[in-house]
Amino acid sequence: RPTRITLQVAGAFARPAEESEFRRLASELPPNPDGSPIISIKGFVDSAGRDRLMRECDLLLFPTFYEGEAMPGVILEAMAYGMDVVTTNWRGVNNLLPKESARSIAPGDIQGLKEQVLFCMDRMPSDVNRRHFLENYSFDKFISQTMDALLSVA
Repeated sequence: RPTRITLQVAGAFARPAEESEFRRLASELPPNPDGSPIISIKGFVDSAGRDRLMRECDLLLFPTFYEGEAMPGVILEAMAYGMDVVTTNWRGVNNLLPKESARSIAPGDIQGLKEQVLFCMDRMPSDVNRRHFLENYSFDKFISQTMDALLSVA
């Protein structure tokens, strides 16, 4: 049975020329076996749209090498939804993920990105990222850690 895969691209492009080139390359790809496009460019997505996307998707690809990257919320959101995440080791972004499910590549490593996506497609989904989010990044955990920090200096 042929595999159907769709890359849903959300957010703005950094430069108009990059967006034009991406759209051109995407238009040259053959469709999925059912005729649907392999790449769907969503652009800016509001919170309701982001919730819908997160529920529809199985995997977050976040191959960042953005100079100002520090703690990308999209990775935390993906873990909250229990998604697999493939990201780069840029500025320690991959350290947000639990060791047992961390899928990271060097910035610009296209072959590594392909291998990690195929790995994720071949395995059964797990709840490791969801559990890690709840144990480390949930609102309750944030409040608890904030209170501990405040009380330690009081």
